[in-house]
Amino acid sequence: MVDFQLKKLNIYSFSDTHGKHRELQVPENVDIVICAGDAVEDNLVGDEYDDFIEWFAQLPGKWKIFVPGNHELSFELGQADGIIQRMTEKGIIVLEDAIEDCDGIIIGSIGHNVIDCTRRYPGRYRHPCNSLSSLRNIGRRYGKYRNPEFRSAFTT
Repeated sequence: MVDFQLKKLNIYSFSDTHGKHRELQVPENVDIVICAGDAVEDNLVGDEYDDFIEWFAQLPGKWKIFVPGNHELSFELGQADGIIQRMTEKGIIVLEDAIEDCDGIIIGSIGHNVIDCTRRYPGRYRHPCNSLSSLRNIGRRYGKYRNPEFRSAFTT
C-alpha cells in the first residue's frame, strides 16, 4: 500500500486484498484511490465482485480506479462486461490497457497485449492506447524522468 501526494493530490493505492478489502484503513483526505489488482478470488461467476464494488464505490476521493490483476480471471478471459458495467455505474474507472487524466496526473495500465486489446473491445476504454508508440510518448511526457514531482514521490 502506498500513500503519497503528487501535484497537491493525495493518492492511495493498494493491491492483493483477495477479498479482504474491508480490513484496509483508507485515509479520509484521499483524492485518488487505486486498486492495482487482485481485489477478489475470481471464480468466473461475477458475484464475487459485489461486495468489493460496493465498498470501493463508497470510499472517499474524486477518482476510484480499478486495474485488473492476474487474479481477475474474468477480465483475462473477456468475460467481465457485467463487472465493468457495475463498476462504471458506481463511478469506478476500470483501466485495462488505458490511461486516465486525473487533473493532470496520468494513471495508466499497460497489460499483456496492448495493441490487440482495443481491437477486441472497441469503445470500452476511456482513452485507448492503440500503439506502443503512443505509450512511449505518454511515458516520456509524464514519466519519472521528465517529472521531478513524480520522481520525488517514489524516492521519499
